[in-house]
Amino acid sequence: MTIIVLAPCSYKGSLTAPLAAQAMATGIRRIWTDAVFRFCPMADGGEGTLAVVLAASRAGELCTARVHAADGASLAAAYGVLPINGQPTAWVEVAQIIGPHIGKNQDTPVAHRTSVGVGDLITYCLDAGLRHFMVGLGGTATNDGGVGFLAAMGVKLLAASGNEIVPTPAGLAELAYLDFSALDTRLKDSDITILADVNNPLYGNNGATYVFGPQKGVAVGTLAVF
Repeated sequence: MTIIVLAPCSYKGSLTAPLAAQAMATGIRRIWTDAVFRFCPMADGGEGTLAVVLAASRAGELCTARVHAADGASLAAAYGVLPINGQPTAWVEVAQIIGPHIGKNQDTPVAHRTSVGVGDLITYCLDAGLRHFMVGLGGTATNDGGVGFLAAMGVKLLAASGNEIVPTPAGLAELAYLDFSALDTRLKDSDITILADVNNPLYGNNGATYVFGPQKGVAVGTLAVF
């Protein structure tokens, strides 16, 4: 008996990891008709993470919430609710909100994309009574350092003049102060676990901007201003 382990990640913009594994099995069975498969679809915190988690669970629920995409447009974003240790937990895949394959995110200049929608979804879940979160961070089209998320959670981003800035990379050029006085107080009673397969700071030669910025549309010649 031939046992084959199928453990693909998603095929960006086309197949989820579970569907990719099923497609592989279909092809292999044409040659090895007696093959036995072990399906182990994988994810790295980016696109496809939510599909893998829900496929592996018999208790997960797929939900949607109205949020803002990276370009500011309204979007019905998917998220999951899955119990962990008896606690209902929201599984958030930020690529479902601010991924380059969503709407016109990639068509909007990267300097004007924002992660506000991630905060929108967390707020929606808080309103629904959820206080436990698993957040997959990969596969985004944004490079705002998370200031959009902070703004959506109540943090004021202020210029030296005291005026609020736009929570985008372009706005960050004027950032002087962060005011946390209006931060959503429900976060104090919440726990948030981040899912990622890299460990990059925002800036510097090994930072997320230098390493991943060009994938998002940051021109190499403009890295110094990001």
